[in-house]
Amino acid sequence: MSLLDKDIILLRYIGLWPEGNKYFQNNKYTYFSVILISSFMGLDYICTILDIPSKWNNIERLANLLTILAEKTITLIEAILFLKNVKLRNEILETFDLDMMKPMNERQRIIVNNSLKMFTYIASVYFSCCSITCICLFLLPIVKREREFPFDAWYPFSAYKSPWFELIYAHQCLAATWNHFAHLAVEIYCAGLMATIGSQCDLLSYKVINGEGVDETDFEEDDISSNDGTATAISYVYFKKIVEHHQEILR
Repeated sequence: MSLLDKDIILLRYIGLWPEGNKYFQNNKYTYFSVILISSFMGLDYICTILDIPSKWNNIERLANLLTILAEKTITLIEAILFLKNVKLRNEILETFDLDMMKPMNERQRIIVNNSLKMFTYIASVYFSCCSITCICLFLLPIVKREREFPFDAWYPFSAYKSPWFELIYAHQCLAATWNHFAHLAVEIYCAGLMATIGSQCDLLSYKVINGEGVDETDFEEDDISSNDGTATAISYVYFKKIVEHHQEILR
């Protein structure tokens, strides 16, 4: 299973991978997605914004709050745009699933895998470092033995009394984890698409240089016999397939 396949599974679990060509559908997954986004993104985002007035007299805490708010805003915009372009996402995946996009032999598979190695390495390191940072933020108040939350937020009640403190602490950790997964999953997915397009360019370049990319079925589709004996017929089918591959990459 490739890193991109694992990323799609993560997107599905956090409610950002609806089936079909639109987000709002009358099914269980849509309700599941709306509940997750409202609980872990919407509610957390509102509480963070409402805490800004209480930090006007403390520049340091205000700066920290605005930094976290900016990161949450970026994640919110990414999630909205990702869900808005569900149809485009499906069209891209259908294009990558075409036979012309798939390696035809072992040498072509090696070229594609080599093109994706750097993406896999960078994405794995990026995900690991961000995950470690989140865990440290969650554990910092516990290590310091202070009764405070991982992130500043405003609540319309006394949040430091039990059991509200424990419930809010758990909610902040879950909300930050969801935001972390949503932000990284969308970015890794987009980066994976770019890396896949790059690997297709490498594959197309290899086909052009080595004269590969045509098999017997391609001649049958164009009603031309591979034993026709004419270089013109063979060249026609070959360059037709190369141009089609290039057009699919650009599309």
